[in-house]
Amino acid sequence: MCTDRRRDEIDAALTAGRSIPAIAREVGLPESNLYRHRKDHLTAAATSLVHRPAALMSSIEFLEERDRDLASVQTMAITRGHTQSAVAALSQRIKIGLEIANLRGEILPKPRSAFFATLDKETAARIANSYLKHEALSHAIIDVCQK
Repeated sequence: MCTDRRRDEIDAALTAGRSIPAIAREVGLPESNLYRHRKDHLTAAATSLVHRPAALMSSIEFLEERDRDLASVQTMAITRGHTQSAVAALSQRIKIGLEIANLRGEILPKPRSAFFATLDKETAARIANSYLKHEALSHAIIDVCQK
């Protein structure tokens, strides 16, 4: 199965959610081979796309098509010696790849650790004065050390 000339076609059918018995009949391979191949080689993210809304799938397909276009541009730029254009195409392909991975749920969001506080005027003034005293002390220590 892994070396079959139709592997890309079979992977696409599996990823698209087509039934394994139907694919097996179509390509003439045992169903067990296809089940094993799906389990061993296709990512959970790729097979879970079957359960995503059609709009999301069309967005991913659109981005994949743009990536293929940029790959052609990148190849042409390299062939013609246009390094800056090749790098620009590569940069855009990286952005597209990240967006595709994000849409597929392969990239977890970074946790945010922001702290917001509302201070009364007295507390804010006390904190500011403390900061300014420590800053002045730091400068005094630096001046002594440099002498």
